[in-house]
Amino acid sequence: MASENGVLPGQYQVLETIHDFGPVHSFKALTSDASTIVFWKGCLAPDPIGTGLIQNEAMILGSLSGTGLLKPLYQEVFGDTPFLVFPWKRFHSLLRRAEQEDPLYWLGRMQELVTLLAKVHKSGFVHGDIRPENLLIAENQAYLIDFGLAHTKGSPFWGPYYSPGYLAPEVIPGSYHWHPAADIFALGTAMKGFLEIRQSNRQGAQKTWMKKVGILCQKMTQSDPGKRPSSLKVSRLLVELEIEALTL
Repeated sequence: MASENGVLPGQYQVLETIHDFGPVHSFKALTSDASTIVFWKGCLAPDPIGTGLIQNEAMILGSLSGTGLLKPLYQEVFGDTPFLVFPWKRFHSLLRRAEQEDPLYWLGRMQELVTLLAKVHKSGFVHGDIRPENLLIAENQAYLIDFGLAHTKGSPFWGPYYSPGYLAPEVIPGSYHWHPAADIFALGTAMKGFLEIRQSNRQGAQKTWMKKVGILCQKMTQSDPGKRPSSLKVSRLLVELEIEALTL
């Protein structure tokens, strides 16, 4: 927890708790001069696991670029506790937003996400923790967040994994080396959640392209990772589906 007076390491004042359990905590916070609202993420006490996650996220985000990445303004260390300071954005869940918006809106935002993921993979990284909580939207732009568990392609997986419902079947601690196909499986699983939300109220032309999205999700979640499409392939297919949906 934050200190009793609500002051975080680095003299940031807590405005709202975002995530307050586990080794890494996050808050909506105010800078010490009360001039700027930021997103504070880090350890509140010395913790080797949390330190590793924060340092890993800073390293990987520093190596990436692209629309849809929330990059830190700076990384700081207060005593033995590292933390990251990000620009504040009013995020909303992409999955929850899908319940309210036209399905075409979701399709466009998902295409943005997959295009970004393709850049992450091309840069030699695997996100490793794709789930609805990390697929967000702000100001009509999709964001992929939380790179604390990201890995370089080919690095070994020893566990733990915090989102087992999105874990590809080949990802077994001690015998698996990270590959982008694991991200594809997780994303396909998350996309299925959208289709389930919209299942009851599909109408007319929506049925055609949403059925094709469902077939794509099946390909993305195949048990054989070698048969899953790459993120670049998924991105291209979603562009084609978006064009098709707009012309129906």
